[in-house]
Amino acid sequence: MSKYKCKELRRRIVLTDGGIYDNMGMEAIFRQKNINTVLVSDACAPFVIEKKPHGILEPIRVINILMDQVQSLRKRWLVADFKEGRQHGAYWGIGTKMKSFYKDNNGIIPDSMIEDSKITDKFCEITTRLKSFDSKLQGQLINWGGYALCDLSLCVRAKLVMEKSTALPVPEVPL
Repeated sequence: MSKYKCKELRRRIVLTDGGIYDNMGMEAIFRQKNINTVLVSDACAPFVIEKKPHGILEPIRVINILMDQVQSLRKRWLVADFKEGRQHGAYWGIGTKMKSFYKDNNGIIPDSMIEDSKITDKFCEITTRLKSFDSKLQGQLINWGGYALCDLSLCVRAKLVMEKSTALPVPEVPL
């Protein structure tokens, strides 16, 4: 994709947030046919099965399983659409590993500002919640999923031609 095309994409950017019903905001994508590029950033923590929930927690566990199944199905549909050329774009989630880009890039190690580490491995353990993060964790999450994963996804998976990123947005919080 040319740099001109990349600038053209920036003229109109539509953001959606699915909230509880459609947590990745993808229903609008499946209903519309005039979307050129789809970029999905999924900050939802990967599903973890509790060993033995008791009493009142049992129905909550059922709800969590159902929500996870819907999310997984929509993600699989979207990734299949990318691979089969029905949609153009990229998906990345908080649990995405940098090494997953090697496979998507024909085995070539993409140029990245960050590598997988013990710090980044812990990000997928962060539960989805309506609570603020301390400034260090917030900076790390911005650098990781909000920037480094996004940067690689745009270049490797969406094949957008862009200038190389040279610095993280929150440089005082290293990964």
